[in-house]
Amino acid sequence: MLFAFMLTSSVGCNGDDKTSGTGNLRPSEEKNQYDLLDIGNIHIGMWVTPPAANRTQETFDTMAESGINFVNGFEYFESDENQIREALTFANNSGLKFLVADRRVTEAINTYDTTKNAQLIEDAMTAIESYYEYPAYAGQLLIDEPGRSKFDTVHAFIDAFTTNYPGKQWHVNMFPSYAEGGAGVPYLQYVDDWMELVNPNYYSYDSYPLLVPDPNNPFTRYEIEDYFYNLDVLRSKTAEKKIPLWSFIQTLGISGTPGVPDKRTPSREDIRWQVYVNLAFGVKGLQYFCYWTPSGGSESFTDAMIAADGTRTERYDYVKEVNTEILNFGEHLLQCDSKGIILNVANPSDAKYKLYDDSLTSYGKVTAVSGDDAVIGCFHNPYTGEDSLLIVPTTPRDNAELSLTMQDVEEVTAYIGGQARALKTENGVLTLNIDVGDGIYIIL
Repeated sequence: MLFAFMLTSSVGCNGDDKTSGTGNLRPSEEKNQYDLLDIGNIHIGMWVTPPAANRTQETFDTMAESGINFVNGFEYFESDENQIREALTFANNSGLKFLVADRRVTEAINTYDTTKNAQLIEDAMTAIESYYEYPAYAGQLLIDEPGRSKFDTVHAFIDAFTTNYPGKQWHVNMFPSYAEGGAGVPYLQYVDDWMELVNPNYYSYDSYPLLVPDPNNPFTRYEIEDYFYNLDVLRSKTAEKKIPLWSFIQTLGISGTPGVPDKRTPSREDIRWQVYVNLAFGVKGLQYFCYWTPSGGSESFTDAMIAADGTRTERYDYVKEVNTEILNFGEHLLQCDSKGIILNVANPSDAKYKLYDDSLTSYGKVTAVSGDDAVIGCFHNPYTGEDSLLIVPTTPRDNAELSLTMQDVEEVTAYIGGQARALKTENGVLTLNIDVGDGIYIIL
């Protein structure tokens, strides 16, 4: 399919060498396939940008101060060309990449789905041309959570975008496993069909785990039952293709979602636990839902990182704290391939601990794990040859004491609270105490 214009210059990733305190990194001539937006660290984004009345340089600076390094323009607060240009200018001044959500483009996708009018694709590409060359422009948020029936339609726009805007990233976010009704087909088919049809260079999805518990029910659930399973399905599928997995972190309470239990307002430990668990399952891009508190629609929300009136909430501080920690080791983790999960739990038959792949029992020089319930992500850095582990308690309410039996390891580098420390083994055993809401990243 030919369009009215073609761009011949490629704008995007440059493969520059990165440096950090985590040791030797990739050679400059090698591109890290997980560094989708050429950020050089774990990608940290958000949905729901400041509305027009609050769209200022100061609000974008505040965003960047929290550790966010890219923006998703969800909610269409930048709803026309001039507003998009203004937001891109502010983002660039704050050192942020921006995935633009342009209402014209998403509406063209939805209309094309029923009409198959090729002019709609050309019109959408022309709309993007008006802000494509802004330095902060990293790509286009095309649509959120398409059902299986829309895959061919979305694919047509992806092909057009890739042809016309080389070096920029198209962004489509997908359904979680608990939204199989929206997906329209069994969940594994939904994921596999998307992978086969689109051959994406990343996979993004949202899953919000924090339930409102019933204090009168001793069997009440605090988190959704399929959280680990969904993470492991996508960890495995993206690991096969060596493409980055992006996910979402819940920062607010959500009620009124059809067919879905209400979600609680996150505590500090809730937010930190989500971040560390997602990273343990190989996630390379975190997206906070939400940054600005959304309004309207059929759902109801408690305050997110920023309240509707523009004031910071305590969740802004929680997010800033954990972002600061993970960015200290994120450059190393961004380079790593996920090799599996060690699930150290007393009752592996419990449905909430179900994985897609079998749990590992050892990894590399770690021959055995004992102690409290924990999720252990296992990684290999192909550039440095190092193995690493990210260890997190299985819930945001528990700490964990663990013993790792290691072969021929006298000392490891451990990131605790984001700070690197040398930890020695004793008789081949490394003993760890992980506080509630914390995670430990260990480079072996």
